[in-house]
Amino acid sequence: METEEILKLLGFVVSLAGGLWGVMRYLLGRIEALDQSVGQKVVRIHERIETVQKEFVRKDELLPHLERIEKAQDRTNQRIDELFRQVMKYQTENPSCKKALP
Repeated sequence: METEEILKLLGFVVSLAGGLWGVMRYLLGRIEALDQSVGQKVVRIHERIETVQKEFVRKDELLPHLERIEKAQDRTNQRIDELFRQVMKYQTENPSCKKALP
């Protein structure tokens, strides 16, 4: 082989290597940009999930409170029923009451 052919071959290899290096840099840059974009979206999604977890109460956590309210309502209803029975009893024992309950 002559020197001129070796230089041409060496130039071809160097230009091929430079082209591959440029393409790889471009592709790695695109992959990194895409990774950052997706990473930011994932961070925003996790922030939304954390916000929902902090600000909203699960239904399971409300059950004891609802049961307590229902028991209090039942006691109030029992007291109202007892009061109504006493009023009706008083009204039947004292017919001279002017106002009658419906």
